[in-house]
Amino acid sequence: MAGGRPQPKEYGEWYAGYVEAVKATDALSALQEASDALDKAMGDLGDMPGSFTYAEGKWTHAQLLQHLIDAEWIFSVRALRTARGDQTPMPGYNENDYASEPVTVDVATLLNTLQHLRSSTMALFGTFTGEVFTRTGTADWQQVSVRALAFIIAGHQLHHLKVWYERYFSLFRKIS
Repeated sequence: MAGGRPQPKEYGEWYAGYVEAVKATDALSALQEASDALDKAMGDLGDMPGSFTYAEGKWTHAQLLQHLIDAEWIFSVRALRTARGDQTPMPGYNENDYASEPVTVDVATLLNTLQHLRSSTMALFGTFTGEVFTRTGTADWQQVSVRALAFIIAGHQLHHLKVWYERYFSLFRKIS
């Protein structure tokens, strides 16, 4: 088993909702759960124009997809560094600053990138064994374990897919 479920002391309170959103019992299964949810949503996600948003001042569909990509990269790098024993504190990042950058590719490219990134993330976590999953580091001024990062990656995506279906997709279907 790939590390079991993380305990609440292995991640900051801010991430509890993401970890709790994942039903899986280990890190690799958590990533697979989110990957399966993404695969199921792919057709619906690809139908919406990148510029679509559900309300003034909210991220566009393309910005939301880019956010999922950016966050997965950042959390994966945190996991790699922690797994390799790097104890250098890792800073946080402001997702709104990242989202303010223009998205320069189309939705199909974003979805393709997200799928490939998830495959790479799963391959990375697949190289970890035993106690590596419980190693901790400091990210965003909080202790976090390798296995917690897998659950955070998965739960973060599941959270945004839920928001996407509830706010973006439901409105898009009403007006299209």
